[in-house]
Amino acid sequence: MHNPLPIPIRTECPPGACVCERERLDAPGADRRILMLTREEEKKLLQRIEAASTYEDLLRLQEKMSALLGIRLT
Repeated sequence: MHNPLPIPIRTECPPGACVCERERLDAPGADRRILMLTREEEKKLLQRIEAASTYEDLLRLQEKMSALLGIRLT
């Protein structure tokens, strides 16, 4: 049987640096997909959002972010 590849998980913020409530993700059944958005991936995502040239491009990005990370762009 193959071992799954490790998924990079976002590192924790320094204590007192934010109010992301990361500890809520440790609850049973919590959606942890957002932790796959590392700081480097977040920068790439912001570049893709800024590069969207049409409303349709933005809608496709919104659908992909919702499916992969469980986040919604408004």
